[in-house]
Amino acid sequence: MLKNYFKTAFRNLVRNPVVSFITIFGFSLGLSFTILLAIFISNELSYDQFHSNKKTLYRITGIGTDDKGNVFKSGNTKAIIAPLFTGEIAAIKKSCRIDGSTTLIKKDNDVISATVTEADSSFFDLFSFKLLQGNKATVLRSPNEAIITDETALKIFGSLNVIGKVIEVEKGNEFIPFRISGVVSKPSNTSTIFFDLLLPLHHSAADQSPEQLESSWVNTFVLTNEKVNTNTIAEGLTKRYNNYMAKRQQAGSLIRYTYYMQPITDMHLNEEF
Repeated sequence: MLKNYFKTAFRNLVRNPVVSFITIFGFSLGLSFTILLAIFISNELSYDQFHSNKKTLYRITGIGTDDKGNVFKSGNTKAIIAPLFTGEIAAIKKSCRIDGSTTLIKKDNDVISATVTEADSSFFDLFSFKLLQGNKATVLRSPNEAIITDETALKIFGSLNVIGKVIEVEKGNEFIPFRISGVVSKPSNTSTIFFDLLLPLHHSAADQSPEQLESSWVNTFVLTNEKVNTNTIAEGLTKRYNNYMAKRQQAGSLIRYTYYMQPITDMHLNEEF
């Protein structure tokens, strides 16, 4: 029976070659498009799914309003939010601020452009990047240490045996030396957080002053307890921040913020912030 079906199909193909070609080509094109679309959608939905804490990991976002009614949306927060207010909210277990940029790094006379991300020492407590060398409990605590990705280590040193070696990072008009204390796997292509080199955030004493923390902007992430009301957390942050800033600024220059909690898995596809 099956053999007869094939014979009939073959005869129809031979008898109507143009129609057969159009039918087969159209079917193949449609099937290929469907497969590519499915791969694309699967890839887009996979962003940041590798974090073990993904269900309780959020970025703090904000909408600001000035005295003239102008509205500003931001995925960043003032750097003062995490050290001053997150510890006062019991539902928040830990926080981590990160700030990334593209800059120059060098070893001896070799200079390359790289993505350098500065982060708090809690970085590996929140995010599931694989630390290949180094102690998760102590990295990013010393002001002049760095963590390098395996790919960048091989590119610069030709080896992964780089603990204790020194690399220089462009800061302003000079290169600052950092000692390598860890090696991490290169972030995957489905990570919204990407880096070639990790440095401690605000590694100088001047960067820790209230004035500097109030004027600098960072991405602030928090790890919460399970089954918490994130709206309540956001309301608590909003109240604390606005009360603090109202005491330090003139009313006419104050931009009041309403804060929100954005799941990390929502960051890639949500363009609002």
